[in-house]
Amino acid sequence: CWKLVKWALCFLVALASARSVPYFPPLSHDMVNYINKLNTTWQAGHNFHSVDMSYVNSCLGCCEFSGLYGHVPEAFSPDISGTWPYSLENSQQPSDSGHESLRQHSVLFKADVNAAIGHLG
Repeated sequence: CWKLVKWALCFLVALASARSVPYFPPLSHDMVNYINKLNTTWQAGHNFHSVDMSYVNSCLGCCEFSGLYGHVPEAFSPDISGTWPYSLENSQQPSDSGHESLRQHSVLFKADVNAAIGHLG
């Protein structure tokens, strides 16, 4: 019986100490005021005046997957010499940090990616 009372007391203490965070519409004055009243190291402000939330979401750098890239297989063949001929050629050359070497690696990487996309499509 005392065990049940202890558990009930712990639950009530946890429930009483839990702080609820109110919901505010995004970009609202109430949200900005609530954030600023928390006295953090930065101040919230209004950066988007009279704009739709779809515009703000488009600025977040994330977009829905449209299926543009097609199906990606779960496993690839271990022999990639036919699919990505530049990969094996490049892997046997010593690498340096010179500008010309970086440019060549970038070109070879683009060729590998284009070949992979063509192979999957």
